[in-house]
Amino acid sequence: DRGVPSTSIEQVTRYDTSILLQPVNTEAVSKALQGVNGVETYTDYRGKEVLGSFSSLDIRGLHWALVVKKDLDEVLAAQTAFARRVLLATLLLALAVPLLATWLTRRFLRPVNVLLDGIERIRAGEKDVTIAASGTDEFGKLTTAFNGMAEAVRERDRTIQSKSSAYEQLLRHIFPEVVATRLK
Repeated sequence: DRGVPSTSIEQVTRYDTSILLQPVNTEAVSKALQGVNGVETYTDYRGKEVLGSFSSLDIRGLHWALVVKKDLDEVLAAQTAFARRVLLATLLLALAVPLLATWLTRRFLRPVNVLLDGIERIRAGEKDVTIAASGTDEFGKLTTAFNGMAEAVRERDRTIQSKSSAYEQLLRHIFPEVVATRLK
């Protein structure tokens, strides 16, 4: 089908080999027969891209061409597989790094957000705000300080409430009820 005479095909079939029966007219063979030695990519007699090495051989008056070739796809298979693995690893890292960064950020900021929530609850008027300490690191120390501050605020509120009640009772004892209510 590629210009090989039918007699050559019959001989290859009969002898079960193509050695010395099939003509190979390629660029590499032509160069080797001209005395050129080299390594290059070219299209072989099958129409496939190959990586070939060729050289001229002169043995006792016989002029031969030595050609060694391998399909380019086969030669580059390991590099292609490696490039695919590198690309896959790069894509996985490109997905994993932002996810890991997001998770670490949330984990790091969780104690800060718990403290901010406690501050907002106290600001809203909630009295019994206490936050569970999460460790002995800086956030644990900050949580302990927050709980101490919240207890001090509760104690201050109790003291104010107690003094306010005592003041009110004193006013009721000194002044008539109507006057004491107005002064309150």
